[in-house]
Amino acid sequence: MATAFSPIGSPPPAMQFFRSYNYIFENPNGWINLLLCGLCLLSTAFVPVVGQLVVLGYTIEILQSLMATSGQRYPDFDFNRFSDYLNKSIWPFLVQLVASLLLVPIAFLIFPLVVFVPLSIATAAGEDAGPIILIIMIPLIMILSIAIGVTIFMFLTPLILRAMLAQDFKAAWDLGWIKSFIRLMYREMILTGLFLSLSSIALGLLGIATCGIGLLFAQAMIFLASTHLNYQQYMIFLARGGAPVPPKQVAEPIVPTAGPKMPPPSGGNPFR
Repeated sequence: MATAFSPIGSPPPAMQFFRSYNYIFENPNGWINLLLCGLCLLSTAFVPVVGQLVVLGYTIEILQSLMATSGQRYPDFDFNRFSDYLNKSIWPFLVQLVASLLLVPIAFLIFPLVVFVPLSIATAAGEDAGPIILIIMIPLIMILSIAIGVTIFMFLTPLILRAMLAQDFKAAWDLGWIKSFIRLMYREMILTGLFLSLSSIALGLLGIATCGIGLLFAQAMIFLASTHLNYQQYMIFLARGGAPVPPKQVAEPIVPTAGPKMPPPSGGNPFR
């Protein structure tokens, strides 16, 4: 029997980027799901974080459903599962928070070096050679900045995906698995990042063109599209020999064994 952690069917031969948006509307309630997700995201303006966590938990259920149905179906958003969504989102949220706390200081140390060291070299070269060196350095600065951003993105993508699938904080930090995912999927991750960036800009412009109303749907569409892209990447990763993420082990409930039965009383009730 297939489970949410044991994908069935054949993986796509290559990334199907536009399908990550098309699949949303294959569900008859696609627009309603987008609206409800959009309202949750909008609620963060009044109650921070909670709405995003709810949508994150819902996308985890979408990911599990896509894996169990070969990408054919995903569940409707259900407010009755509010607490379930929150429970599913807590581990990837904590993993992303800790990773950000670790990576942000490193970025703050690296970016100034990337920018100020070339500027110092150009200044020290004098008025004649300085501008020439600066012209040469500017493209290098841009390339290094992009490289740093891509490196962070390529580390966070498998880390958060593993946290979503494993539903565990410690299990998410399997650096060997993360390294394997990057090695097998780096091309797809780069293309996915570019596609999401460009499509997000396009949806944002459409949302602004509709007096901001479309932004409610645009944010939700990006969340759901990212989920399908994660599903595709994971399936291709498995097809290339990557190790599946084991599910979180849930302890079996302890059922007490039947103890010795007390013998029936020999006499009547003394208090009767």
